[in-house]
Amino acid sequence: MVKPFHRLSLYIMLKRKRLSLWKLLVPLILILILLKFDVHFGSYFHVETESVLFFSPVRQFVGSKNTYTTLDLSDDLEHDYGIDNFGDENEVDKECPIPKLRHTVEIKEHLESDNQVGCRRVKPLNGSCSFAQKIFKRKEPLTCNHQESFQICNIKEQPDRFDVHCNISICAKTVSLGAMDTHAGTLTWSTFYDARKLEHQISDMIVNPRTAEGLDNYGFVYLECKTKDDGSSMDAHIYDHYMYDISNASQLLILPPAKQQAKQTTSSDAFNLNFIFIDSVSRHHFFRSLPKTVRVLESMNAKYNLKSSQNKEDLTHLVLDFELVQSLKSRTFESLQALFSGYVNPNETPFGVLAYPPQPLKTESLFQPLKKAGYQTLWLEDLCYMWEWGLPKDLKFHNESLTARETWNNIKLALQKAGIDSLGITYAHCQILEANGVNDHFHGPDTVCYNGRHQHSYSLEYLKYYQTEMIHRGQPFVTFFETNVGHEDTGTRIQTLDTDLENYLQFLISQTNTLTIIFSDHGNTYGNFVENSLEGRIEIFHPFMFMLIPQRVENQIGQSAMNALIENQHRLCSILDLHHTILSLPTLKSNDYVKNVVMATAVANISEFNMQFNVSSFGLLRPIWKGRTCDVIPLIMPNLCICDGYEVAMKNDSYYLILAQYAEGILNNEIQRQQGGSSSGMGLGNCQRLQVSQVQNVRQSRLSDGSLSIKMDLVIIQVGKKEILFVALKVPLNTAKPLQLVKFERITPYSQYSKCADKTVNLQLCVCDLTNHKPVRNSVTQSAFLKDVDQKVIRSGSGAECVYLIKKSNENGFSIDVLNMCRKSMKGNLFVYVKNVVLSALRMPVEFRLVPGETKFLVAGVRRNQSKKIQVQIKLNYTLFQWY
Repeated sequence: MVKPFHRLSLYIMLKRKRLSLWKLLVPLILILILLKFDVHFGSYFHVETESVLFFSPVRQFVGSKNTYTTLDLSDDLEHDYGIDNFGDENEVDKECPIPKLRHTVEIKEHLESDNQVGCRRVKPLNGSCSFAQKIFKRKEPLTCNHQESFQICNIKEQPDRFDVHCNISICAKTVSLGAMDTHAGTLTWSTFYDARKLEHQISDMIVNPRTAEGLDNYGFVYLECKTKDDGSSMDAHIYDHYMYDISNASQLLILPPAKQQAKQTTSSDAFNLNFIFIDSVSRHHFFRSLPKTVRVLESMNAKYNLKSSQNKEDLTHLVLDFELVQSLKSRTFESLQALFSGYVNPNETPFGVLAYPPQPLKTESLFQPLKKAGYQTLWLEDLCYMWEWGLPKDLKFHNESLTARETWNNIKLALQKAGIDSLGITYAHCQILEANGVNDHFHGPDTVCYNGRHQHSYSLEYLKYYQTEMIHRGQPFVTFFETNVGHEDTGTRIQTLDTDLENYLQFLISQTNTLTIIFSDHGNTYGNFVENSLEGRIEIFHPFMFMLIPQRVENQIGQSAMNALIENQHRLCSILDLHHTILSLPTLKSNDYVKNVVMATAVANISEFNMQFNVSSFGLLRPIWKGRTCDVIPLIMPNLCICDGYEVAMKNDSYYLILAQYAEGILNNEIQRQQGGSSSGMGLGNCQRLQVSQVQNVRQSRLSDGSLSIKMDLVIIQVGKKEILFVALKVPLNTAKPLQLVKFERITPYSQYSKCADKTVNLQLCVCDLTNHKPVRNSVTQSAFLKDVDQKVIRSGSGAECVYLIKKSNENGFSIDVLNMCRKSMKGNLFVYVKNVVLSALRMPVEFRLVPGETKFLVAGVRRNQSKKIQVQIKLNYTLFQWY
């Protein structure tokens, strides 16, 4: 526990008017008596004069050719990292394993020399596995068996065509078919009385780019019918809603692309790129949640290792497991921006969670050069294209004020610029989410199902169709599939992906010319594990990345680049390295256009700014420096380094409490600024001032300039709820620079506060009363403000009894706020004179202006040299004026 604040004021000199010696001595005698009896004044000082000086001396605080080898963990008793093997909840002291694939291929010489690597993963605290098991373990993953499954039509693949079969016997009368309207971007419905005509219509959509009825194949159709004849008709205006009636049958039928004649291909054709992006799942959570998928990856490597290097078959895949991927930020946009464009700037202030990015996601940086080289591009995601998240936000085409047709036109323009040829069945997911009662699935439901199937199964089915057809045509492609199945509170929904992803990976074995990258951007950022486990916090910044490299692609990449990839499995890397890796991969091909255009783009993207991150234009295709640490990774704060020893866990002493109060003051000032000060009525609003009750998970590192980087959790208990803010601060020790609150991030969920928050306040900052959505009344009394203050208030002399200087301090520093409880506004300034203190403000005086009822943080300071005591002098000047 942090020690209580020490006594502060030893000497008070009133300068408002000349006082008699008697009037001056009486307060001094009283103070000496109180000090003699060790009376604790606390941290609140009542300023009753226009100018007051504090002097506080504070006591010192004590206080050539490489050989491949196989790393086989089959003899390790803890090699299985599934939920069932992640620790016994009763064995709280059991050491947690760091998961990795079995049968991985290594370069023996490098494996032996990696004892001196600069980064090894932070070891999970003992008991972390037990806690994870308690939270995440289920007897079986949740299914969609609670839904009845209808199969009105099905598609069977033949060597040269697709056959469609429909059975409408479950329908009382007619069947309605919903297909995308190319002109409006919404579903267009047609009614069918006969199964054969329905089969013909669907077959026509598969074969022809556009049917006679003007329907395009977007990869899906919806089939709907009433299972009971209630005498009503299926009017067009109710098609979008009747599918959710339990008396109706609804099917999402995935359509394959039309079969086309294969192109003439040669062995020098560029290979395909396939991205499987699983949002918000950490490396550890991947291993504990997807055991079937892990076993498939391991079996691929086992088969690869059975073949000699001279006789490897085309169907063998090498799986590379990059064990030390550091997340850039606990948000998807910045990670994808770095992936596609190579742009990342830790010095920029990130845009708000509910705001739109200042610039769209620059997918064109990767896609357009590849399109010019003959690639087709497909983007699939499981969010609604008419809602605010996902591509609508990333490409900035969402606007609630636009009509559906206007939004559709925006989509087409945005996709053309982004270099995306198709969104495939992305357009089908609005209906799936609506059927589950949500606009997005970031906070439930526990399973996202439609017609008895998991949502992601539809996307993976279409992905198989698409990739199979493109390979048949000899058409090189780039596919990007994003799923948000892991982006939710419980951390268990990701388990529903396991079987479908396992089956898809089995399908990939037949793709001999496709490089697949399975990766995430960060771990889950909210939920029980994150809020109550330090390991959960570290996992936020430790995503996973696997590369599945077929033998043919391996041969085209070349021995030197392959050696680098294998070696880099154990080196610290980030998604920025992956960006340059992707741009460099096709440059190793004989296709001159790809080589010249894409390589030029790759080199151009190594900006002078990015040079500080020690990245190569060849990315992971060149060996990463063995000593690489987070110093050269572009961390967007707040962030935690996954390298052991880079950040040191610190005891929560009084030094960090002062820094916490500094952060609290800065955030509270920002809340009031966003509320609009006097326009909110005496500086108040629905969003309350934050009050830190506890500091936890303090981690400290030393930066290259000698400054301290300090990260901690601020625990705030207000309106009956526990909230956690993760803050990153910088304390310059060797330079004349101020304290700095670098960044903050809300760890606990906060979307529920949108019901009562001030509309002008960043929701991440807001804690408000969910039971009372009305603004705080435009008056406040002294007792109302001080009722929760567990401190005594000093009153001395006479004068303005409504102005308070609130000074919180201990042997390691101080923070100062000023409170105006007067009926008039006030303006003033504060002079602070210090020795051995790093201040939050370098220019003096600190000026301020307060309306009635307003509190403002002014300045804070912490001890610079721990071997020396600190000295502080404070002088406050103010005047009151009429407030209107």
